[in-house]
Amino acid sequence: MVAPTPVSALLHAVAVVKAGVFGIIKIVFYLYGTELMHELGLGIVLGCVASFTIIVANLQAIGQNNLKRLLAYSTINQLSFILLGAAILTPMSATGALIHIPFHGFMKITLFLCAGAIAVIAQKKNVSEMAGIGRQMPITMIAFTIAALGMCGAPPVAGFISKWHISLGAIEAGQLPFLWVILAGSLLDVVYFFPVIKTAFFERMPEADTVSGDLEEKVAFFTGEVRNKEKERPLYLFMIIPLAITAFFAVLFCLRPQTLHIYDLVQMAVNELFAGR
Repeated sequence: MVAPTPVSALLHAVAVVKAGVFGIIKIVFYLYGTELMHELGLGIVLGCVASFTIIVANLQAIGQNNLKRLLAYSTINQLSFILLGAAILTPMSATGALIHIPFHGFMKITLFLCAGAIAVIAQKKNVSEMAGIGRQMPITMIAFTIAALGMCGAPPVAGFISKWHISLGAIEAGQLPFLWVILAGSLLDVVYFFPVIKTAFFERMPEADTVSGDLEEKVAFFTGEVRNKEKERPLYLFMIIPLAITAFFAVLFCLRPQTLHIYDLVQMAVNELFAGR
């Protein structure tokens, strides 16, 4: 996580980590196939490993103060959700697993771009330093909140659609322990994302930060005015606009899953995979 934030966004949302998950999914569905996975009981084994990783990654994220490190553990958790959906071996869970790959990409890119904007504009890297930052950087923190809700599986963000499918797949397969893991993992997502949102929007910026700032910051603090740091330099727009766009698509994919035909392509692939069952 020492890499620049745009690089971290690329690695954690699109490129490297997704390649590993995609490779495992190819092995599950194309090398072994759903029938052989069932006969050998490998779906249960993979599901148990993924479940263990979901819980442990979430517990690790809860104790993190560094925002980028928190998001990194969140990535481990979300990738394990994808593998759990594949391991359940039902059409519904497979659909959820496959659509969570692009949906998670949009949400995680948003989160990392927000972390980068906060680091550059507000010069904050730790959650404990972000008190009141939601009033100074409203667009950034609203986008962060949207993506965080999606990670928790809450509507109206895309993560709700994929986690809903995986949950229905667990019920369809009669794998209720996996359903409890999905629900527990989503609840733990709330446990470490909500404090970030609470700190940003509902806590007042420490006076020490303001006193050490420039005269305009001091006046704004003592008069109760809010200084919007996102508008201070035109260059900041190049950081704010991309994260606003990805947050918009994260909501759009929930309200209209057929956007960019992602859902339709996934359905075609799942229908082919389970055509013989």
